[in-house]
Amino acid sequence: MQDCKDCIYVDTLSKRVTELEKDVDNIKKDITGIKQTNARFEEKFDRLFESIKKIEISIEKISNRIEEIESRPNKLLWGVLGTLAGALLVSGLKFIGR
Repeated sequence: MQDCKDCIYVDTLSKRVTELEKDVDNIKKDITGIKQTNARFEEKFDRLFESIKKIEISIEKISNRIEEIESRPNKLLWGVLGTLAGALLVSGLKFIGR
C-alpha cells in the first residue's frame, strides 16, 4: 500500500514538473521574441538619431546661409556707398583740377 501512495505523489510531481518545463519553454520563447523586438527597436532608434543628426546639420547650414543672406544687403549698401564716394571724389578732383 505504501508504494501506491508514493506512486501517486511521484506521478503528481512528474506531471507538475512536465507542466513547469512547458512553462519554461514558453518563457524562453517569449524572451527570444522580446530580444528580437528589442533589437529591431534599437535599429530604429539608431536610424532615428542618425536622421536627427542630419537634420541638425542641415538646420545649421540653413542658419548660416540665412545669416549670410541677411548680411548681404549690408555689404551691398557699403559697396554702393563706397562706389558713390569714389565717384564723388573723382568728380571733385576733376572739378578742382580745371
